[in-house]
Amino acid sequence: MKLWAIGKVNKSNPHIQWEFQGIFDNEQVAAALCVDETWFVGPVTLNELTPLETIAWSGAYYPHAKNIDK
Repeated sequence: MKLWAIGKVNKSNPHIQWEFQGIFDNEQVAAALCVDETWFVGPVTLNELTPLETIAWSGAYYPHAKNIDK
């Protein structure tokens, strides 16, 4: 089952962090809940472990980012 996580980037600390904001079963709903350009949407699959090494999050995007295609 594919779900959609949303979060926001927090740059107020010395280290850039992201904050989890929720998880939804509909991409359009998740994207619509994003408040500004710091919020992102990314697909996750239920009961699936992600790689342990750091990789790019395939399918993740910032709905309010300017000049960036999904």
